[in-house]
Amino acid sequence: MRTHFTKSALAFSLLALLAACGGGGGGDNQTVVAPQPPTPQPAPEITLSAPAELVLAASKPVTVDAKLSIPGTISWTLNPAVGTLSGNGNSAVYTPPATLAEKIQVSVLATSGSSVKSIGITVYPNPGTPGISLVAGSSAGKVVVDGQGADARLRSVSAMAADDKGNVYINDANVLRQVTPAGGVRTIKEFTRQTDDGAATGYFPQLQGVAYAGGKLYAATSWLGTLSINLVDSKGGVSKVTELPARKTAPGGMLADAGGQFYLRYENDIVKVAADGKTTALAGLEGASDGVDGAGDAARFRAIRDFAFDQNGNLYVLDSASVRKITPGGQVSTVAGTLGAGNGAAVDGNGSEARFGNPKSFAFDMLGKLLILDRSGAMPTAFAIRTLTAEGKVGTLQSGSDPAAGSASTLLRIGTGGTVFLGAGGRIDSYKTGGISALAGMEDDSTASVDGVGSAARFERPVFMAADNTGNLYVIDMPIGNIGPDKVTTRLVLRKIAPNGTVSTMINQSVGTPSGIMADKAGNIYVSTYAPGRTDSKPPYTGALYRVTPAGVLELVAGQPLAAPELRDGPGMQARFNQPYLDAIDADNNLYVQDRDPANGKTVWRKISPSGVVSTLSQWHGVQMKAPDGLVYEYNLVGQIVRLNADGSRTVLTNHGMGATEAGPLPGRLTPIGHRPVPYGPYTLAVIGGSAIYKVVVPH
Repeated sequence: MRTHFTKSALAFSLLALLAACGGGGGGDNQTVVAPQPPTPQPAPEITLSAPAELVLAASKPVTVDAKLSIPGTISWTLNPAVGTLSGNGNSAVYTPPATLAEKIQVSVLATSGSSVKSIGITVYPNPGTPGISLVAGSSAGKVVVDGQGADARLRSVSAMAADDKGNVYINDANVLRQVTPAGGVRTIKEFTRQTDDGAATGYFPQLQGVAYAGGKLYAATSWLGTLSINLVDSKGGVSKVTELPARKTAPGGMLADAGGQFYLRYENDIVKVAADGKTTALAGLEGASDGVDGAGDAARFRAIRDFAFDQNGNLYVLDSASVRKITPGGQVSTVAGTLGAGNGAAVDGNGSEARFGNPKSFAFDMLGKLLILDRSGAMPTAFAIRTLTAEGKVGTLQSGSDPAAGSASTLLRIGTGGTVFLGAGGRIDSYKTGGISALAGMEDDSTASVDGVGSAARFERPVFMAADNTGNLYVIDMPIGNIGPDKVTTRLVLRKIAPNGTVSTMINQSVGTPSGIMADKAGNIYVSTYAPGRTDSKPPYTGALYRVTPAGVLELVAGQPLAAPELRDGPGMQARFNQPYLDAIDADNNLYVQDRDPANGKTVWRKISPSGVVSTLSQWHGVQMKAPDGLVYEYNLVGQIVRLNADGSRTVLTNHGMGATEAGPLPGRLTPIGHRPVPYGPYTLAVIGGSAIYKVVVPH
């Protein structure tokens, strides 16, 4: 039994072994099981983020953050390699280059496994330190700029007073300024506004007179029905001396004496003001125009132009074409000339035998002789300095003519040492033995459109401006005397300013009066035009919208410039305008114009699609022209640039320039022309100031 069990077990083991090896048929029938590949890991999703702000050359680094959907590692790459990139785990820091000639686009790439994600960063050239700088044109206009000689600028000299040190003080477009004997000009006080931080306060007194006596400078100002006489110190500090009710007409000038009394001249009378504000009529009667000698209010004046004290306390008055004297007691007599004989030929002679052409101003010299600035009635540019002795003899000291492009001299004052100052609109001349010479200021030297680079270029009257996406500026220059055959302004002069300041003329063509300009993303320039009216019996012209292509081709987009004015919606030239003013362009290149309904005179807003279809809007939704920083910049009521911040607050960035725009750091001096500042780069605005274009870099 034991032997049989052992044989059977061996046989069973052998059969099992053969089965494991594929049976008894041999090795050709063996089955091999292949190993299974590992399960693939999913690719991570990468999310990148960076601050939404302008990136400038030489500015702070930008951090790019990455998030992975699953755990993993990230490698970072910069393309192109402009600037530097340093990666550290799930974030990388991009540092802009130190300098950049033009804006560029760089990509920051994050790689994790087989996933790659990039984010683009636009880097702009750094505009530099905030401030105002000249782009093109000339600032040598009638503006208010301090300086020496011809470097100074005067806007509109309307009053002058001389001190005992040879200086003269002037009212220059509501600004009290000092002119030294050497021609140095400085601003003492701007009376148009009073501010603490550059923001307008709404206080706008008018400077009505300037006087100097007893070593003190006085200024008369009017505001809200009150006339104030103020003491002004050398630093512009103002303290009120007295105050009195203002008359309907402003005084033509003011004098002061060493006793603290003031004298105001009006057209027909002279008023004496005591330091306590008490007023008395010295001579003449308000509103009574005639030429009668007499005492006090029995005397009559026709048109008082100037007055001055002689060495004996008598007050001399330039009345129409005569010189008259008022004694301290108010007795009036005629010394030379006649009231009815003016604007004719000047005649030297004694008393009433003498004749004045068109006398404007006078002053006493150190010897007691009266010097009179006399204009010619027959030759508007000619003038003479006439003399009047105490005995009443009239002679001629010097004759001259205004500069070819200058204003007429209308004021005469005499400083210590006998220097004669002649005041014109935008300059002050001086007379010494031998002739008349320029002392301070310069008349506008921008009398024609001249292409060139920067300050070598000239604009006649720039009024509208736009910018494209590549840093070019486009200016509509309105020529002086731009009048067509029907007394309608017809010429479009479009000037281009390249980023390097080169000015070129793109269009000079008669198409109508330009009324607005915009640029689209493709570099096309759009200009609206209209005709303001006609003097004949023909119907008035209507408005139109033109496009200037980047190649400089002028194309009519919508409207018909020679059709009768009406409001008609429709495509292209089937549409009609009345007086369109191109005001805005949105992100989709739709244009918006402000128009006027000829039927009722009401303002309407109209939209022009990129294809030229015109439609009238039921209401204006206020398309805002945002700068590259995403904010809006505009002018306030006094011409200061104001930034509308994201939180709704407003920041005043510049001061008002009182007629002048000067290069320098903010807040600076700025007197812009135009509807709004024009953004044309990161933190950079372009403004029109007088006959020049300026760049304003705002804080960043």
